[in-house]
Amino acid sequence: SLYYFRDQQGLEVDFIVPLGEKRLALLEAKATQTLTPGMAKSVKRLAASIDTYTTVAYVVGRPRGTAQRLRALAPGVQALSVEDIGEVVAVTDPRRTTKSAAARA
Repeated sequence: SLYYFRDQQGLEVDFIVPLGEKRLALLEAKATQTLTPGMAKSVKRLAASIDTYTTVAYVVGRPRGTAQRLRALAPGVQALSVEDIGEVVAVTDPRRTTKSAAARA
């Protein structure tokens, strides 16, 4: 499941992904090759306001060439390439969990 968030004060986050076990991934998507710390503002603000879930926050972009695939963008926020977004979203796939549990049994 993917969710979009916007509140009455204008705080907006592109995607909220439930990860199970009271965990959420907050993702802000940017159509740029150069991510800056300022782009993390919305996910940082939303993460700070959520106290009943553990959150992980990402700003997703399109890095060029051999840029790092995952790096710290701002305190508590990781930069993530669009190619690697599946690594975050795959955690929520119930078929993956079921297969892993079956393999351990």
